[in-house]
Amino acid sequence: MYGEEHKSKGLDLEEIEYEDISEAYETEEFSEEPDNEGWEETVSVDLEASDEAEYEDFMELADDDDADEDFMELLGDDDADETEYEDTEDTDKAEYADFEDDKASSAVHIIFITLTALGALAVLVVFGVWFYQETDKGEPVVALIHQYVVSENEGIGQNVMEADKKLQEEKRAAEEAARLEAEAAAAAAKEAQKELGMVFSPVEETVTAKEATNLRDMPSQGDESTVVLTLQNGQTATRIGISEQGWSKLQYDGQIYYAVSNYLTTDLTVKPQEVVPEDDGIKTVFTACNDMVTPKIEVNLRALPSVTNPDATVVVTIQAGEVVQRTGINTDVGWSRVVYNGQTLYCVSSYVYVVE
Repeated sequence: MYGEEHKSKGLDLEEIEYEDISEAYETEEFSEEPDNEGWEETVSVDLEASDEAEYEDFMELADDDDADEDFMELLGDDDADETEYEDTEDTDKAEYADFEDDKASSAVHIIFITLTALGALAVLVVFGVWFYQETDKGEPVVALIHQYVVSENEGIGQNVMEADKKLQEEKRAAEEAARLEAEAAAAAAKEAQKELGMVFSPVEETVTAKEATNLRDMPSQGDESTVVLTLQNGQTATRIGISEQGWSKLQYDGQIYYAVSNYLTTDLTVKPQEVVPEDDGIKTVFTACNDMVTPKIEVNLRALPSVTNPDATVVVTIQAGEVVQRTGINTDVGWSRVVYNGQTLYCVSSYVYVVE
C-alpha cells in the first residue's frame, strides 16, 4: 500500500517537475541570441525548489505510520514467504512423484513390448525352420496345408459317422425293446385268453404225475383244448401256477401246459396205485357217497375214470349250474363217480363242488 502511494506521489513530483521546467521555459525570454547563462540559472533555481518539494513529500510519506506498516507488510511478510515456499515444495514433490510413476509405467510398457516382440520373433523363427525343412523335402507348403485340412476333415467325418452309427444302434435297440415288449404283451393277452379267465396264483415247485396225466394247451377238458402230451409218473415238470378251479400251470421242455392238479404230486417218490378190480370191472377203488355236485365252470363226464384209456370217451360236458348225483369218490387219483340221465359216468373231482 505504501508502494502504491509512493508511486502515486512520485508521479505527482514528476508532474510538478515538468510543470516547473515548462514554467521556466515559458518565463525565459528568448532572443535571437538567447542568454544561456540566465536560462541555466533559472532552471537550476527551479530544480532546487522542485527537489525540496519532492523531499518534503517523501519525508511526509515516511512519517505516515499506516503507510509504513502497509509497505513493510508488503515487503517483509515472512509468513507469506514461508507458506509460498512450502506450497512450492509440495508441488515440486508431487511433480517429482508423477515423474517417477510415469517413468516406471514407461519401463513396464517397454518390457511388455520387448517380450511381445521376442515371442513373435520366436514364432517366426519356428515357422521359418519348419518352412525350410518342409520345402527342402520337396513338399510345397500349399500341399501340406491341403493335406492337413483334408486330414482334419476326414477326422471330423469319421466322428460324424461314428456318432451316426451309435445313434442308429441306439435306435435299433429301442425298436427291439419295443418289439419284445409288444410281443410279451401279446403273449400275456393270449395267455389270459387261453386261460379262460382263470387266475393262477404264482408258485414254483417240481411235480410229477401220480400215474399219468395229460398236458393240454388250455386249462379245459372240452373240445376247445388239445392234449399235447402225457406226463408219466417219474417224469417231472415245474409248476408255476395253480388255480382255484383245480388246474395247474406247468412248464415242461420250455413250453407252457395245463394239467389237472389232482393228477400231480410234489412227492417225486410216489408210485402208481395198484388197481383193485371191482364187480363192475372198473379197476379204481371208490368210496361210496351220496351228494349233489355241480361243475365250477364245466366238466367232462367220461365212460371210464381215465384220460389216457382210449375207451374213456367223453360222453357229455356239463356246465356250472347243472347238478348231478355223486355216488362215489376216489381221493387218491381224484375221480368222482356220478349218475347222469341214468348213466354211471366219471369226472375229475376238482372240477366239481358239493351243492346243498
